[in-house]
Amino acid sequence: MGADSETNLDASRVSADVERAARIAARLERAASSVFPRMPLPPTPKLALETVESLFADHGSDLARRRCRAEMFCAERENDRVSDLVYGEFGFMALASVLTKHRDSMPRKGGVFLDLGSGIGRPLFYAAALAPTTFRAVVGVEIQAGLHELATEVKALYDAEVRPRLGGADAPSVECVHGDFLADAAEDAALAACAEKNLPPQKRDALAAAWSSADLVLVNSCCFGDELFARLERKAAHALKKGALVVTLRRSLADCENARREDETDATEEKKNPSVWRLLESAERRHSWGACVAFVHEKVV
Repeated sequence: MGADSETNLDASRVSADVERAARIAARLERAASSVFPRMPLPPTPKLALETVESLFADHGSDLARRRCRAEMFCAERENDRVSDLVYGEFGFMALASVLTKHRDSMPRKGGVFLDLGSGIGRPLFYAAALAPTTFRAVVGVEIQAGLHELATEVKALYDAEVRPRLGGADAPSVECVHGDFLADAAEDAALAACAEKNLPPQKRDALAAAWSSADLVLVNSCCFGDELFARLERKAAHALKKGALVVTLRRSLADCENARREDETDATEEKKNPSVWRLLESAERRHSWGACVAFVHEKVV
């Protein structure tokens, strides 16, 4: 691609960003002077889906994929495994099914939903709209700055347009954290990694708090490589509380025997103790890219 083409693409993106910002500002202004009727709680799946889709009127999936591609191949990520960053969105009906089937395994109220690799946040708002009386907070962790920026725009719209309809202050709060979901304020190596990314201390604390308090964890692991998935499994085994549910795609948390591991010494604990996880369900579900098997696990120790 020539310099002129790149310049035109950059100008087009800037123009699109300016137009989107203007539309968002107008929506926020309208919301500030509006009184929103309360939804029936919990909303029907149809109403929840319609609500979230209207929330994303200015944040289509194509926009998210373009932002993702732009950052995947930038100089700052030249040493990262590209497929670990591939963008995809967890399906609405897949999440609705998990929430319905495993409702008895989650808190009746005050729960925390955690999405690891949350992109622009669609599953966060799905969870808030589908289960506003189950979750007090939904938290997304996203490493790509461009996707995180879009998620924060949608969060502002959620606070203005949707949260009042779900109960106002009693409705789930949404937190979008920019960072590596494997970072932890209690681990020296992760602290160093956060410092290198210039993450402030409160962001590191937010990552640790999200892991320790999570009741339902969503992992869009369809394209994760062996190394990242193995690190995720070790982290989940140590950081999550007993009873937490973890949803992974394409592979189960018990399916790591042949995975490449960064540190074989640390990995032996999970190999010797396979009872860390109990597999509750494995079923093929539809997502933005097509069908994929979703595994639902419960942490039993």
